[in-house]
This record gives sequence, structure tokens and C-alpha cells, in this order.
Amino acid sequence: MEAERARHAARVVARLLEEGERALSRSHLEAAADQGLRALQVDPASERATKLRMRARALAGDVAGALRIYQEFGRWLERELGEGPSADLVALAERMRTGRWGTDAEVGPTPDPPLVGRAAAHTVAFGEVASGRAGGPRVLVVSGIVGSGKSRLVRECANRWTLEGGACALARPLEPDRAIPWHLLLRGGLGAAAGLRAAPPRALRTLMTVAPQLADYVPGVAAQEGDVAAAFADIVRAVADEQPLCLAVDDAHCADDASAAALLAATVGQTGVPFLLVLGELEGGPGPATALERLHADIGRHVPGAVVALPPLEPGDITALVAALAPWCDAGESRDRLSRRVAYESGGNPLFAVTLLQGLADVAALREDALAWPPRSVTLEAPFPMEVPNLVRNVMIARIGQLDQETRQVLQVAAIGGSELDEDAIAAVTGLDASALERALVELERQRFLQFEGERYRVRIPFLAHVVQAALLTPSQVHRLRARYEEARRLDA
Repeated sequence: MEAERARHAARVVARLLEEGERALSRSHLEAAADQGLRALQVDPASERATKLRMRARALAGDVAGALRIYQEFGRWLERELGEGPSADLVALAERMRTGRWGTDAEVGPTPDPPLVGRAAAHTVAFGEVASGRAGGPRVLVVSGIVGSGKSRLVRECANRWTLEGGACALARPLEPDRAIPWHLLLRGGLGAAAGLRAAPPRALRTLMTVAPQLADYVPGVAAQEGDVAAAFADIVRAVADEQPLCLAVDDAHCADDASAAALLAATVGQTGVPFLLVLGELEGGPGPATALERLHADIGRHVPGAVVALPPLEPGDITALVAALAPWCDAGESRDRLSRRVAYESGGNPLFAVTLLQGLADVAALREDALAWPPRSVTLEAPFPMEVPNLVRNVMIARIGQLDQETRQVLQVAAIGGSELDEDAIAAVTGLDASALERALVELERQRFLQFEGERYRVRIPFLAHVVQAALLTPSQVHRLRARYEEARRLDA
């Protein structure tokens, strides 16, 4: 009977963990944590169940909760068995404790919203992350329109990779980078990877000709001309041999041809190394570099991988977002009406929906308007006569109105300056000193109007320029600000 009990318990635990991993791959994090807890109730000594619970809590943003799970499990092992957790579980807890996972720390008054819906797309994407760790190379392409959540999914893939102990470099080229050869290489953390020093000296010398910052990590190596794409492939192999490697390139359609050719060589030329290349690309935008087009053609033929297209959110997904981001709205008819309003205004676009809900959380005066339409028994048939949904636009204007004068002044210049901001030019146009400009930029980053890319700021919300220029500036002000900004950039160059 004891043997039968043990056999059935093992089958139950295996099934629960299988369901938990499936829920995790669909971003159903609460369900994954619950399955892990149920597995522990059957087998309290299961490290796999503990690890599942910890990963689910950490990916949901509750690192403290994940560490409490680890501590409780460790105390149980010590009390019941006189043992401690395995080295693998200790390493996972240490990564969580020290913050050595994740690709960027979003700074803002609210955490990232939950990933909702799109279970099929998430399953494919996170499945590629799991497969890439088993041996590669593999390629994952995430495609979507502006505001579809493309960048968020690329970042989530990178976060899951590093949570499991892999190395990751995340880079995001901007449109001006197309004209700068090799601008993309070694950005985003690859230069600091543990296996870099084990790369062939020839490869290091060659790569240093286009990436002089490499000297900060491998001092004493002199630059020498050579085949940069082949050298980059050698670097990738050396790093991946030391630690599973993920290269994540968001907005890859803006990559320069030379860097794209190096990514192609690093992917197609590797065998047997745990390496994953994640590309985020704008659907309907400018075509990718020629080398990336060739890589697309190889996916599924010469290179394992997948292409994931992000569809609009379904009404049920919007309802889940409203429940998570609008606690001020009572469940029942009010929440249903707000969900209908958000679904209509956003068209299923996650960026519009999240911006609107976060704005309503900050600007209580707009909530009555949000809940007053549509009237009862009235359908949502009237077309909306503007590019940016009206309520989202009103929310953005209200949030901008809460900024102080200096910060609002910097935002107005940023809105006419293009995707990449030139801080010296902004200072020249606004007349702010360095400390005042820094305070304004940090506040705009905190309020999620801007995002810092490690070397530069970029406008985080694609339609911000439209709102600022249409609602807060006259055409003559836009013309004069643009002329002064361009003149300041020309003089600075």
C-alpha cells in the first residue's frame, strides 16, 4: 500500500507540475503558483514545485513573496530531513535576492501591467525560450503594430531567460541607427558577459575596431582589422559556452545592415550552443535589414525558431486589465461599462488600454466621463473621428498638466525632437541648467513619458508627440521649437 501511495503521489505531482508549467507558458502566473502549491501539499519535499512557485511569484513582480517561499521550504527541509536546498534552488534565490535577472528596471508610479490574453502567442514565445536553453541556436521573431505589446513580450522573454540563470543582452536601435554601422553590437550588456575573456584573441581584436568600449572589459587587447561578422560569431560562441546566451533586439527593423549581418552570422554559424536570438519588429513598418530578411527565410528551415504575431486584445482580456488596473471601479455594472469603454477606445491596443487605465487611476476627475458612456442599451457604433482615441488623449493631457513648468517645458521639446533625445539640444532650447534638466528627465522617466536606454533617452509613448503638438502647442510654436532644436543639434555636432 505504501508503494502504491508513493506511485500515485508521484503521478499526481508530475501532472500538477505539468499543468503549472503550461500555465506559466501562457502567463497565467496565479494558476501556475497554485499548481505548485497543490504539488507541495502532496509532496512537501518537491524542489520542482517550490521552484515553480518562486518563478511564478517573481515573474508577477513579487520577488519578496518568492523569497518567502524559498525560506519556508528551506526551514521545512532542515526541520524534517536535516538537509538544505539544492545548489540550483539556492542559485535561483540568490539571483532574485541580488536582482541579477531581468533586463530593465521600469521606474514609475505603477508596476508593469499583467500580461493578459494571447495564450497561444505566449506559449510559442516562452516555449522558444525553454527550447533555446536546451541547445541552439534558435530565433524568435515577435511582430506587432505600434502599441501591441511587442517590446513588453521581448522583455518578458529576456526576463525568463535570465531568471533561469542565462546571460542576456537587450538592445533597442532607433531609426537614426540605420546610418551608423556596427552601432548595435555589444550594447545592452554583452560586453560584460562572463565568457567574453575566453573568446579567441583574434576575434576580440577585430571586434574592438568597431566597438572600442570593449577595451573596458578586456584591457590590453589592441584593435586589428578583420571580418567583424565572423568575430562577433566567435564572441557569441565563447559567451554561450560559459552561460546560455540570449540576444534580444527590440525594433530590429531599425538595425543597421552591418550589425544585422553579424547577427545572421552568429545565428546561422553556430551549432550545439544554448543561444537564442529574439527580434522585435514593427508590423507594417520599414522593412528589416537585408541580412535579417535572409534570417527570416531560414527560420524553420536552416534555423529552428518561430514567428509570433500579436493580435489585438479580446474583450475578455480588456476586462482582466480593468480588474487589475482599476481597483477604484466597483465590480458589476460599473466595471462592465468601463471595460466596454476601454475596449472601444483602445481597439484592443494594449498601449492605449493601459495608458487610459493608468491615467484614470491618476486623474480621478476623468472617471465620471469614462463611466458615463455608452448609455445603457446603446451600442458602440459611432466611428471615432481622430487618430488618437479621445479618452486616451484627455488622459494624456491631464497627466501632462500635473507636471511642473520646467518638466512640461522639457516634454514639449522632447515631443518635437524625434525618437532619440539630444540632451544638449534640449538644454539649449529650454535654457535649463544641467541639474534642472536632469531632474526633469528623471521625472518624465518616472511618469513613463520617457525611457532610458542605458546611453540615451527615447520617447516611450509613440503618440505622445501627436498629443503634445495637437493639444498643447500652436503650429507656430511647433515650427519655432523644431527650428531651434535642429539648430542646437547642428551647432553641437
